[in-house]
Amino acid sequence: MLTNAHVVRGGRRISVTTFDGRSFPASIRKIDNHTDLALLTLDAPAHLRFPIISHHGFLRGVRVGDDVLAFGDPLGLDRTVTRGMVGAMREMSPSSGAWFPDVLAIQHDAAIAPGSSGGPLVNLYGEWIGVNTLVVPGERFGFAVPADLYSRLILRGDYALRDDWRSYRTEEHRWEDLYWGTIIPLVNQAAEAPWGPAMVSPLREALAALTRLRDDAASYHAQYIEIRRLARLYVRWLDASIALYAFILTVALDPPAWS
Repeated sequence: MLTNAHVVRGGRRISVTTFDGRSFPASIRKIDNHTDLALLTLDAPAHLRFPIISHHGFLRGVRVGDDVLAFGDPLGLDRTVTRGMVGAMREMSPSSGAWFPDVLAIQHDAAIAPGSSGGPLVNLYGEWIGVNTLVVPGERFGFAVPADLYSRLILRGDYALRDDWRSYRTEEHRWEDLYWGTIIPLVNQAAEAPWGPAMVSPLREALAALTRLRDDAASYHAQYIEIRRLARLYVRWLDASIALYAFILTVALDPPAWS
C-alpha cells in the first residue's frame, strides 16, 4: 500500500482500514522523505485479495486543464471523492520545506483537507496520476506527488536505521521551524517589553506554542533505539525551555515578589 511519508513516520502503530471497513496492522517497508512517499506492508492473511489501481499515468501525460478525482478521508469523512482540474505543475518540497530539493508536483483544485493525505489522484480514465500530499490553508487548491515517483520509491532498500534517522530529522526540521519562526519571536517581543505585565501576553503565547511543540515531539516514535534516544534528548531540551519561560512568566506576573 502506498501513502505519504508524513502520514506514517513516527507512528507507534499503523493501521490500514479498507474500503469495506476491515482494519489491518501495517508496517513501513520503504520510505522516501524527499518525495513524501511510503510503501506499507499489511499484516493480513495471505489468501486475502484487495482491489488495486492497476494502471497509472505518467507526469508527461498530465496537462493543465485535465479533470481529476481526489479520493481520501478529509477531516475524517471517509470514502470521500471530489472533482477538480489540474491547475499547474509546480516545483515544491512535499516534505514541508525540509532540506530536500524541490520536486515537480501536480497543483489541482479538487477539494482536499487534512485527512486527504495519501489518497490517490486519478484522471477520468481511471489512471492513478498522483498522491495527494499538501493542502494550502485558506486556498482552493492543493498538491499531489506525481505517480512517476513511485518507481523511485520501489528501488530503495527496505526501512533501516538510515531511514529512521532521516525520518526523524525531517520532523525535527519542522519543529525547529516552529521554534525559531514562531516561539522565539514571541520571546523576543517579551524581552523588548518593559519588565512586568507587558511581558505576560507574548510569554503566555510562547509557552502555549512550546507546550504543543513538546507534546508533538514526545509523541514521535522512532523504530530504532538509537533514534529514540536522540528524540528523548530533544524533548528534555524542550522541557527545560518550558521550565525557564514559565519561571520568567511567574516573575513577570508579580515583579515586587522577586525584587
